[in-house]
Amino acid sequence: GVYIITLAVLNGLLLVLGLFDLHPSNGLIFVVAAYSLICLFAIKYFWNRDLKEELNRRLHL
Repeated sequence: GVYIITLAVLNGLLLVLGLFDLHPSNGLIFVVAAYSLICLFAIKYFWNRDLKEELNRRLHL
């Protein structure tokens, strides 16, 4: 599971690098960092559905 997630993130980073096709710069670093954070939040959101259900229960209470 962890290996699949890592491969997916690496593939996404390669796609971002390919889209920009630029030499390493501050802007590119920020874009990659932002993309990585988005991936992490997406993984936490979609893979922790039990936590999501608990949050929904607490909000409805």
